[in-house]
Amino acid sequence: MKDVTERRYPKVSGNEMMEILAVRRPPYSDGPSAATMNHLLKVPDARAAFAMACIERWAMVAAELDGEDSAGRSRLRRMTPNELVDHACEVSAIAFAKFANRGWLLDQPPFADIVDAVKDVENNND
Repeated sequence: MKDVTERRYPKVSGNEMMEILAVRRPPYSDGPSAATMNHLLKVPDARAAFAMACIERWAMVAAELDGEDSAGRSRLRRMTPNELVDHACEVSAIAFAKFANRGWLLDQPPFADIVDAVKDVENNND
């Protein structure tokens, strides 16, 4: 099966995170006869997605105390990118640990089990 897939959708570029495949368009469609398709090889889980959402929201506002100005007021500096990412990951880890303790995380069966369950329902409705 892999050989057939590789022939039908040749890889034209990529790295360890994503591959770019060539896809033939139907001859009757408008435009070019080929296009590319992006296929992610690594997909963030919910914790990573939550951390990214935190990073997106904090990137321009997250700050650390940085002494005082000449009038005695607190000075702030923006967090460095490394500090920002570390903070987001820590918040994500704590949040998901609490979600688990509260029972807010649901177990989802493997996709194969879901397909089997659908087949069972279809077979029982004959």
